[in-house]
Amino acid sequence: MARESKQKVISKKHLARIERERIQKRYVLLASAVVIILAVGAIVLGILDQAVLTPQEPVAVVNGENITTRDFQAQARYYRYNIVQQFNQTYSFAQAFGDSPDMQQYFQSQLQQLQSQLDPIPLGQQVVDIMIEDVIVEQKAEELGIEVTDEEVDEYVQEQFGFFADGTPTPQPTPAATKVPATLSAAQLQLITPTPTLTPTLTATPALTVTATATAAPEATPTGVLTPTATATPYTQELFNENYDETLESLDAAASVSENQLRDIVRKQILREKLAKELYADLPYEQEQVWLRQIVAIDEAVANTAIERLNNGDDFGKLATELSQDVTTATKGGDMGWQPLDSLDPAIAEAAADLETGELAGPIQTEAGWVVIQSIGQQVKTLSESEYLDLQTQKFYTWLDEQREAAEVEIYDEVWQENVPTRPDIPAGII
Repeated sequence: MARESKQKVISKKHLARIERERIQKRYVLLASAVVIILAVGAIVLGILDQAVLTPQEPVAVVNGENITTRDFQAQARYYRYNIVQQFNQTYSFAQAFGDSPDMQQYFQSQLQQLQSQLDPIPLGQQVVDIMIEDVIVEQKAEELGIEVTDEEVDEYVQEQFGFFADGTPTPQPTPAATKVPATLSAAQLQLITPTPTLTPTLTATPALTVTATATAAPEATPTGVLTPTATATPYTQELFNENYDETLESLDAAASVSENQLRDIVRKQILREKLAKELYADLPYEQEQVWLRQIVAIDEAVANTAIERLNNGDDFGKLATELSQDVTTATKGGDMGWQPLDSLDPAIAEAAADLETGELAGPIQTEAGWVVIQSIGQQVKTLSESEYLDLQTQKFYTWLDEQREAAEVEIYDEVWQENVPTRPDIPAGII
């Protein structure tokens, strides 16, 4: 009879130990899985933050509309690109024309100024301010039904490259500017001694024709202007396309600015121009101007004393030099020159409007102090086209400043300061 196999007996104690080991292994596996999940999650979160969350984070909110970090960074890189291109261009001119000490000093000053514009915080602040203005402009343009078409963007870009698909436009006639009289009337001569006209002398600084680049330096008023590489005529569509493609490749490689981002910057510039024309379409070419002298007194008592002395025969110019707190005009005997009437302090403009030549007015209380004025003359001047555009631009930006003051604007300094780009930068071998 075969021997029966002996069955191994497992005690309860042994079973309990096996169960504990099984539970421990499960905890170890769970803990490892949790660690792996957390590590992967941290990586994914970091990527998500950099690629999705941060770019969408607002650097400012204007009347409820966000300015995203992505758009801010693209525009900041675009401005940096322009400054770097100008720096490189100026450096090349310095190498070619900077032989004399005067020229070296001139170019060095230009290079230092351009380099200082690359300081991230001031540049970032400038970009934020410009983008806030852009939102205000877009909101007003939408209210007035003003739009910019793709065709207008195409035409604007082509013009910046000097390419005109329909031929170079013929300049339109504009009103001739009224010249300031070359001679003074007898009454004016009794009041003021004319300053002799100086004949300018030639300087050692040559008039440089700057080699064009696909850049535009950023200003208090930014633009989307592109200045392409100069080419020989005729400038064909094919040649324009080549230059434009080269510009896009350079912008993308150096500043990671896409064509869509560039066109958006151009679109905003066109929108500013169209809005300015719409707001001031009825602005007249004729401008009322006055020629005044002023004494800006430290207080009303001094202003009254000045009037008393003038009435007793004291010379206005000498008294202005003695008493006026306005350094700029005091050194010229209080002479303010010809000024648009509506550009003056409203209180001064109101008093000056009806003055005859030689008449006094004051004391007039202004933010600058207590003012005494004397009229030297009045005229209605017809503005040249450039003067008219300057006036239109001046009024537009005065309006824009007022709109910004009235707008609900919230700026997140920590956000944009942490994310302001520092590239592109000046090549290391130059500085």
